[in-house]
Amino acid sequence: MTINITPKKLLKIVEILLLVVILGLLVWSQPWESESSAQTRTITVNGEGTVEAAPDEFVLSPYFQLSGTDEKEIQAQLTQQANTAVEEIKKLGVSEDKIELDASSYDYWYAREDGEGTLTIQLTITLNDEDTAQKVQDYLLTLDNIEGQLTPRAGFSKEKSKELENEATDKAIEDARQRANRQAESLNAEVGEVITVGDNGYTDGPVLYDDLGTAELRVTEDSQSSTSLPVLPGTDEYTKTINVTFELK
Repeated sequence: MTINITPKKLLKIVEILLLVVILGLLVWSQPWESESSAQTRTITVNGEGTVEAAPDEFVLSPYFQLSGTDEKEIQAQLTQQANTAVEEIKKLGVSEDKIELDASSYDYWYAREDGEGTLTIQLTITLNDEDTAQKVQDYLLTLDNIEGQLTPRAGFSKEKSKELENEATDKAIEDARQRANRQAESLNAEVGEVITVGDNGYTDGPVLYDDLGTAELRVTEDSQSSTSLPVLPGTDEYTKTINVTFELK
């Protein structure tokens, strides 16, 4: 009996055999199982990093306030007091761009039943060195008609905050690796490369003077009438907490 196999049939048989071999290899290697295993062989832990630094930003927020029945007269007096204060502060080495005048209450006249009204001009002075902050505080405490924040609130500038955040993040990642190593030991595994780093949003420290906290000196009325207290900001901590996912080998 003679079996005739045409080239076309032979090609078809080869194609079927190749398909069977490929399917057999897929079943044997099970790449979908490997992928699933790789996805699950990770470990995620929280890490915390803390750095300590001296504040580099000092903010004072004094204001002048007068009450009376003559709006124009009060405005004139406040203008003179504010201009004089600004000029004196500039003489202490403070550039004009570091002084902000807020006259939002300056033009708003609201007289009570007795005819009296109150107007306010507020200054915000932002400084970057302790010595100048001390000089400005000493000057402000010599003025009579002035209230508000006469002693500097100490905190971190935006630039310093970014620097501290980067340093604290590096420490947090190292802390996370140490914690992951301890957990991996109990699983008879090893920690590999960092896969992802997530910010859980927790940061603790005086990021900005008006944000999460400040180091503040308090001066009583008695001390204002005599001598000025020294500006002693000390140091403050900046803490960053993150979650890190590591490869688990």
